[in-house]
Amino acid sequence: MAACVRAWDRHVRGAGYPQMSVHPAGTSDHVLPTGHLLDKASSRLVFQWPGHERTEPAGPMAAAPTEAGGGQ
Repeated sequence: MAACVRAWDRHVRGAGYPQMSVHPAGTSDHVLPTGHLLDKASSRLVFQWPGHERTEPAGPMAAAPTEAGGGQ
């Protein structure tokens, strides 16, 4: 997560701040909006960063932003 934020700070910050949506932990991947996914014990957070759009469903956050799809 920290690496994602640092990458956003370097490459995307000028385009605006991320929007975050919070979903229950059991929400299926195909129901989540497009974005970067951070799974927590009680919720699933989806971050959508201006200037870093994705076309795939939300996928898990890795050490750095990735274009790999979710749907797990």
